[in-house]
Amino acid sequence: MSAIRVDPIIRLALPINMLTTLAVAGFFVVYLALNREWYGGGYSTLAWIEFAFSVPMLIGSVWVGQQVVKHPGRWFVLGQIGVGVTVVIMAFCKPYWSMLAINVACGFFLPLLIIPLQSYLQLAVQDQVRGRVNATWLMVSQAMNPIGVVLIGPLLEYGGIELALIVMGCVFAGAGLIGYLSRPFMNTVMPGTTNQAA
Repeated sequence: MSAIRVDPIIRLALPINMLTTLAVAGFFVVYLALNREWYGGGYSTLAWIEFAFSVPMLIGSVWVGQQVVKHPGRWFVLGQIGVGVTVVIMAFCKPYWSMLAINVACGFFLPLLIIPLQSYLQLAVQDQVRGRVNATWLMVSQAMNPIGVVLIGPLLEYGGIELALIVMGCVFAGAGLIGYLSRPFMNTVMPGTTNQAA
């Protein structure tokens, strides 16, 4: 926790990640609900929604991995807001083709918030505490999962699929705005990058 507290990126990215994990913990529950109510509940419709998300995520991961990232906080914020906005838009994507299209966009945004930040963790944290920082990050963030799963049931029951998607997306994007409002978070430089890096 001491190593996390002194780092301008990690100390803010950790609570942001906790909020986003809370927001998306019940996402697959929402997927199942919208697949049943909007598309008849078939296995293939759900599989294609997941496919439309997963393949662009893999392609985006390769692309992000090839970039020279100077400011990981900026990439993280862009990914957070991008995913959040696309999740909100899903609430208005009842036509099946539009649901597939917005999942493609969502899949492309996700690597932007994961890969630069994880690269920063590997480079900025000292060797002797890196494993414990990664473990703390994982355990604290994943502790939000059961809370999010518990909360999504009443939200779906009383607010419906549309409201659940809007709330999840707004929390996701709003958490990204927390990073945007922090100058140290946005301006911290990736260790080892040059002035010419993006």
